[in-house]
Amino acid sequence: MNTNPSELSASTWASKLAGFVRQGVDQTDPRVQECRAGLAYWRGRNALGPDVVNALDDVGRDLLIAVLRGDQEVSV
Repeated sequence: MNTNPSELSASTWASKLAGFVRQGVDQTDPRVQECRAGLAYWRGRNALGPDVVNALDDVGRDLLIAVLRGDQEVSV
């Protein structure tokens, strides 16, 4: 496990998750969690897009990563 989420498409992650759900695999199963993490990766990647990521400087990118990891709270 611990597959790089970009190695599989969002539809592949969704298909795998649907299969586990149909089989009644528990939500805490590492395979289910990996699928959910893969889908979250694609949602985030699609939401941000390359133009946003490329526009960030190193400090902005590091801060965004800290927020995504939950290391820093979002303040508006």
